[in-house]
Amino acid sequence: YYLICHGLLKIGLPDPLAIRLPAAIAAGLLAPVTYGLVRRYVSYQIAVCTAILVAANPWYFQLSQFGRFYSLVVLLSLAATLFLYGFLQEGRWRWLWAAIGSAGLATAAHTTAVVLFPAGAVAFFMAALRRHHRQPLQVLRRFWLPVCVLGGAASCLLAFLVRDAFLGWYQAPHGRYGNYSLSHLVMGFLIFTGLQVWALGLLPLMKPLRKWQTTECFFASLLFFAITPLLVLSPIGGGVAPRYLLATTPSLFVLAGFGWYQINSQLALWAQRVVLAAVILMMNVPMALSTLSDGNHCDYRSAVAFVENCDADNPIVFCTAHELYRYYASQNAELYELHTLDNWSAPPSRSAGPIQNELLDQLMIAEQTGRELFLVSREDRRPFQDDVRRWIAQNFQLMRTIETPRYDHRRNQVSIYTY
Repeated sequence: YYLICHGLLKIGLPDPLAIRLPAAIAAGLLAPVTYGLVRRYVSYQIAVCTAILVAANPWYFQLSQFGRFYSLVVLLSLAATLFLYGFLQEGRWRWLWAAIGSAGLATAAHTTAVVLFPAGAVAFFMAALRRHHRQPLQVLRRFWLPVCVLGGAASCLLAFLVRDAFLGWYQAPHGRYGNYSLSHLVMGFLIFTGLQVWALGLLPLMKPLRKWQTTECFFASLLFFAITPLLVLSPIGGGVAPRYLLATTPSLFVLAGFGWYQINSQLALWAQRVVLAAVILMMNVPMALSTLSDGNHCDYRSAVAFVENCDADNPIVFCTAHELYRYYASQNAELYELHTLDNWSAPPSRSAGPIQNELLDQLMIAEQTGRELFLVSREDRRPFQDDVRRWIAQNFQLMRTIETPRYDHRRNQVSIYTY
């Protein structure tokens, strides 16, 4: 992704276009690639249903607006998932190597995609056993090599691609990468992917295990064993955000396409099928309209403009903007990044770390010199602890709250305080 961006910048494209164009292209390829691969390896009818769900998903649309690599991760994970299923169906080794290559590139784009390797190996073996349930030893002898290849590839990636990133995440304070609790992580992932997608995806599985088809066994196992490690790791290290589960979503959408097709096959009239499709797609409207209204971002542009219009002389600014304040700033200011305040369990103290030490030092300087000090705080996920809120009320005055109206569960709110 970064090589593509660098190349586009070299040929003279403006920065915003060069940075966002690769993500938009990857997102635009999702639906046609889904249709082509699912049609080849599963069926035409399921391919149509799955491609519509992917094309209409507002989370994927949101990712297409990011100047980041998440769309590419989804595209490569989709290819890896369906190539592996193609190897299960056809037994051609080129599909296995294509699956390993796609999953490796997805992991290079974002480390979390490494879960595809162990989950893919388990899902492949379980689906093979389901297909040949009366000959488990023969299946083991036949497929031990592909499973070992996947396991070996995963081990190499863990050693060369994942180790440093994992250690950095593990040693980071919780909330550095995702400040979701386990319950909020699960709820966020369910809502971002779409509750109707989960309902359709679970529908084919609502029967005894012995009646599961090979397709259902493969994609359900891959989905479960890819999600579980990330959920288990979420309470420790730097935290896990719903977008870190993106590599697992292709399996869910294939299952959802399968469920939609099963319902369609029971409806005799085309009018009934049109109504069903309309209901499924209408459930995407609130999040889609919300994404169009604010891009699913806090309005830091307006927050920066408000602070700069205060005409403060050489102000000190603390923000929880993940460096976005610096991007929009047109005037010089002494900037400090706090990351998040909703992870604080107590007011800042000298023993809490370098960031809070810096905050206390600058508060003292502002008090002694009379310099203006602003706090630009993102407050969109969960309320502050009572002690932290009292400390803010005792030391700061709320100047303005900036929030664009949305139509779904999420809030994107920025509060601006002065010391």
